[in-house]
Amino acid sequence: MSTVEIHLGVDDPFIPARKAHPGLLVHDVAALDNLGKQIEEAGYDVDWSERTTFVGFERFHCRDPFGNRLELMTPSSARSV
Repeated sequence: MSTVEIHLGVDDPFIPARKAHPGLLVHDVAALDNLGKQIEEAGYDVDWSERTTFVGFERFHCRDPFGNRLELMTPSSARSV
């Protein structure tokens, strides 16, 4: 497992972007499902409504504690066996 660091700057006053967001790739569909569950268990909303709307990928959206939109995704073909 690798570690990812994302360094962001903050403008003053801070206003989270409404549409622009980073997309983060996860290993496979099982990892995507597990990550979504962990985020929900931590008390954050996970939006699966666009799970299969991006051809070739499965994904969900959520927001970080500061209101920034995040997209987590994996290729649809990356089903674990």
